[in-house]
Amino acid sequence: ALDQSTAELRAFTSLVDLLPLRAAAVRPFPVSANRRGATAVVVQLPGDALEDGHEAAPLQTASNPSGSTAAPPEPRRGEARDRRRRHRLRRVETHPPMRTTELLTPPLPLLVPAETFDGLNWHPSTTLTWRCATESLALNALDDQMPLGLAFVLRVPWSSLPTELAWLHTGRAHAAALGITDELALAPYAIDDATDLLYAERRPPTETFWLSADNANGLYWALHDWSHFHNHGEFTDRPSTELQCDAAALVWLWINRHAIGLPDAHWEVLRRGALANHMALRDATPGTRCPPPRVLEDAAALQALAMELSGRAEVREG
Repeated sequence: ALDQSTAELRAFTSLVDLLPLRAAAVRPFPVSANRRGATAVVVQLPGDALEDGHEAAPLQTASNPSGSTAAPPEPRRGEARDRRRRHRLRRVETHPPMRTTELLTPPLPLLVPAETFDGLNWHPSTTLTWRCATESLALNALDDQMPLGLAFVLRVPWSSLPTELAWLHTGRAHAAALGITDELALAPYAIDDATDLLYAERRPPTETFWLSADNANGLYWALHDWSHFHNHGEFTDRPSTELQCDAAALVWLWINRHAIGLPDAHWEVLRRGALANHMALRDATPGTRCPPPRVLEDAAALQALAMELSGRAEVREG
């Protein structure tokens, strides 16, 4: 790839390293019908006296019925630049306004054995700043395998934390709409690191992170992690720790459901998914001291707890 052999670009992540994130790879020409019957390619072009080096998508058409595998024509000089300019204009015009919402996250009572946490509500949770560039939340099912479309973006740099570029996890379009450029986010594998470091250094989580999430699954797991950040423990009995955090995520989603656009029926989908995940974890953890997950089994009890904790408080939107 040209960006790997160009000295000025070596400080940046190469397209070769990013392609696998979109289930793509480097392919030699000729290329034809490589993506669901269409030809989808990105070409890197070197700079010259008239135009900077750039990437272009010169061809994306329906599958060629003749079976031709000819290489795509190189764009005429200035054509790619004009197309990019028109694309940027269209993107600016069509972006919906960014939503910023202070989600209410009041601390929950202890629902598991006391020895689960050595720092229960060490810094009582109050709110979580959530930003979203879409008009509606994507209503997907619960999936605990590396949730996508979420990022805990750092408000200020913190060298002790494992971090990655935030746009790698929000996606480029969402990042651009939120004004994210080179901001850093907590690495997805570093939730436990953040939980330990926040507690050790007594850093309030709300002063450390804000959240970008565009889908229900991502928002659920972000709130689950938000509970981790405020309740430190040795993690010696995982079902107990996770039950407390699952309950917190569901209670907070119910409190904020109108502000985030979460239908009651989809909250129920998430509750059932959380219960199924918890039962699988219990089955895989013999000897757990975790109590039966009645709080996850009883939707009405979770909703009542949400009502009790929220009181008359209102979610602030901006």
